[in-house]
Amino acid sequence: MTLLRANLGAFISPWGICKPEVALETLLRRLKMSKLKPQQKLFVLRTHLLPKLTHTLVMHPMLVGLLDRLDRAVRKFLCGKSGILHLPASTPKAFYYAPVKDGGLGLMEFRTTIPALIVRRFDKMNDSPCLAVRAASGNTANMNRIRLAQKFIRRDELGNPVVDCVQIRSYHSEKLHRSFDGKPLMRASEVPSVHSWVADGKLMMTGQAFCESLNIRINALPTLARFLRGQTGRKECRAGCNAVESLQHVLQVCPRTHGPRIMRHDKVANCIVNNLKQRGYQVLEQPRIRTSEGLRKPDIIAIKNAEATVVDVLIGGSDDPNTAHRSKVTYYQGNQDITVFLRQEYEVERVHFGATVITPQGLLARKSAKTLEQLGLSKSVWKTLVVRALEHTTYIWHVFNKSTAMSWRRRRNKYSQ
Repeated sequence: MTLLRANLGAFISPWGICKPEVALETLLRRLKMSKLKPQQKLFVLRTHLLPKLTHTLVMHPMLVGLLDRLDRAVRKFLCGKSGILHLPASTPKAFYYAPVKDGGLGLMEFRTTIPALIVRRFDKMNDSPCLAVRAASGNTANMNRIRLAQKFIRRDELGNPVVDCVQIRSYHSEKLHRSFDGKPLMRASEVPSVHSWVADGKLMMTGQAFCESLNIRINALPTLARFLRGQTGRKECRAGCNAVESLQHVLQVCPRTHGPRIMRHDKVANCIVNNLKQRGYQVLEQPRIRTSEGLRKPDIIAIKNAEATVVDVLIGGSDDPNTAHRSKVTYYQGNQDITVFLRQEYEVERVHFGATVITPQGLLARKSAKTLEQLGLSKSVWKTLVVRALEHTTYIWHVFNKSTAMSWRRRRNKYSQ
């Protein structure tokens, strides 16, 4: 069925006027059946399909129930086993609508956007210098449309109406960051360029890895802690760690995933090393430096033009990546023997200390971005580092579920009985 938009607020097909729900479902079904990767389908949905409907819905009779049904149809298209992103139904709604730079998917919510567009559009018509335009905005149908839009427009915590684009983005971002699953994304906007992989539709990773990376960002991968949220039951890690089996525990702490975590760290460090070598740096990988405080083994020392930069890599710091960055820098900067070693062995004049901290959710610490920028690494390299970290984080998840390894403490208790 070929669908056309009419400027009078109707969806027209070769068989006449059809309901907005039918039009949206037809477009979503076509997109779902297309031979595109999930990230490409999300790109089409975000940049073409949803904006295509806005003008007609603005001119359509204002029905809040209709807008809610359209939003539910879009979320159903994305979540569940049959959804293109396989997100669980319990995913916070704000994750779908928060801007990409704040950790969301950046989709349009009709329930919030359409009333705001009606108010803005007809306010401009009322202020038009053209008498005919002012008269058109003042007819009975349009006055009723404005009244309903003002009645059902979203309001923030202070009771202020959410009208312009900045307010809408801020409204969804605050809702996301207030949620339990969205709290680790609170600092996502500090380095917004590393999140473009979510919405640009580029094939930087496989479709499965893309979907699982989005689940990791919003803490949606199944664990015992998530399954039993709000319920009673055994939440202890299946590897026998005597800890709650949360996604953070599985990806960052559990002994069962120790080897893959080291592999993830090394992959990110090797990516930095390769890019530094391409830019003419002399790179020392994990040098063993004996100091008065003990052995120090930073991941990378980059030397160029009589300057050395000590860089340590960390995949973690979900609570505050900037704090994790400072602790890494302090660990090496406070040891003067490292500076003396570099000046004697490599005749450097200045020594800088930095770190590269990437959270499991794919956030890059703001100070780590400055370190990479000083080394001459572009924003595209930053994004590549984040994507590589997320890809190997999904691998860690698969290792945990497929492995039968048990913590030594659990085995010892078992055989001592």
